[in-house]
Amino acid sequence: MKKDVFLSITGKASIDGELNPEKEISVAFKRLGIYKTEYTDEDVTYKARNLDIITIVTGDDVIKGKPKKSSQSQVLRFKLRDLWEQQWSSEIEFEPFYQKELSKIIEEVNNKLL
Repeated sequence: MKKDVFLSITGKASIDGELNPEKEISVAFKRLGIYKTEYTDEDVTYKARNLDIITIVTGDDVIKGKPKKSSQSQVLRFKLRDLWEQQWSSEIEFEPFYQKELSKIIEEVNNKLL
């Protein structure tokens, strides 16, 4: 049986105009970062965060937006996910890979301490 696949997008974007809640809108993301994948017996959900500009179209109006600044730890997580996707996704799930890579980084810092 084929699983349902979902995308859940979180975060805030600063936009350069107001929206009319009574109008439908279309939103285009330039770039999203997937920070978590959740599996159940019935479905898969990808949790994503906006990483770049967005474009909102409502009627004849076009509104631009940009994401709230990501923390350094969020940027690191996204970069490690990129590395995992490029080199390791066929060998290990992301979360164990992420924990292993963080442990390496922590160990490097520990080794630099007096």
